[in-house]
Amino acid sequence: MSLLERITPTSASGPSSGPDRAVLLTAAGYGVMAAAAGYLVLLVPVLAAWTLDPRSSTSWTDCLALAASLWGLVHHGRVSVPTNAISAVTFSPLLMTALAVVLVRVAARGVLAQLDDTPDERTWWRPWAVFAGGYVVAGFALAALSQAGPAPLAGWSVLAGPLLVVALGAGWALARDGEHPLRAIIDRLIDRGGVPLRRALRPAAEGAAALAGLGLLVLLGSVLMHLDRISAVSRLLDTSGSGTALLWLGQLSAVPNLIVHSALWATGAPVHVGSAAISTSSVEPGALPTIPLLGALPEAGALPGWAALMPLLPLIVGGFVGHRVAARFAALSPLRSKLQSGAAAIGVLVAGAVLTLWLSRMGVAPGRLAAVGASWWSIPLLALEFGAGVLVAIAGAHWATARRGGLVRRD
Repeated sequence: MSLLERITPTSASGPSSGPDRAVLLTAAGYGVMAAAAGYLVLLVPVLAAWTLDPRSSTSWTDCLALAASLWGLVHHGRVSVPTNAISAVTFSPLLMTALAVVLVRVAARGVLAQLDDTPDERTWWRPWAVFAGGYVVAGFALAALSQAGPAPLAGWSVLAGPLLVVALGAGWALARDGEHPLRAIIDRLIDRGGVPLRRALRPAAEGAAALAGLGLLVLLGSVLMHLDRISAVSRLLDTSGSGTALLWLGQLSAVPNLIVHSALWATGAPVHVGSAAISTSSVEPGALPTIPLLGALPEAGALPGWAALMPLLPLIVGGFVGHRVAARFAALSPLRSKLQSGAAAIGVLVAGAVLTLWLSRMGVAPGRLAAVGASWWSIPLLALEFGAGVLVAIAGAHWATARRGGLVRRD
């Protein structure tokens, strides 16, 4: 090698220089477009209601600002309402949040298509950081737009939610594109967490799906038992055709929130709807807003005796997950390794529950409706009940396998 070759710096296109500027600009553009697409989706019903409702007194600029405020709410933002009765509203309809995750996933697939076939392990994260930055910057721009309307967003509140949506959408895109070279880097990062973490991810996801199914069953049962009351509350509202459509669209988009709260109610922790509290033993009465779906809440007073047995269901789900974790190990694997994987499954599911509860909680402050949703005490109760089921099932499966093979081990 000549002296000139030794002192010449490496070309910017070399394998160690990371993504070039064009790739980074494209990633930022995809982030902005994902946020803009979510805004346009929300703008359509707002403009439709403004056009179809003859009683509407707002201007089209207010509609643009209101759609921006809705975008912030979908990302768990905080909307300020300049009235004497209400100062702030927090309401993240998880169905719309899931739609935002889908849009981010579509944009993230575009970023994947732009990446090099041989990503550098030291710089692979840069396009994704720029992608997230584009999404967050677009969120701040929408927060600025909302200031022109009747319900402006608090700018600081559109940071954590958008970052979580980007993480979910980009992670989904990477998980589904198993052939992309970047997937190998992600797999190696997961491997650094050890075999227990890798073998815990799928059982934890199955446990989360089982808990969501439990919440759905609880919600459906309550709705079916109180259809008459839901209809009566709906008739009390004086809404036009477009107003009724928006009301039910908002309620349907919040059904996943209710599923989350119903699932966490099964832990034994209360669910608060303003001053009303619903536990597995009784219902404390309180003033409720005139929202039809809230008619599904049980009557005040003591609940039937079977409701006190609901905390057994997270325990059973934990037992199912523990069985699934044990099945991913060879029969002669040490009990310690299986328990470590079970503990990882508990940690993954509880962390997901914390984020989901944070997203799903609602409130209208100040006043009795400042906190609407499952109590934060449901998280430690879920960890205790679900975790006990996981660990007991793993230990039982291990000793049953050892006894059948005549190989009782001390681990």
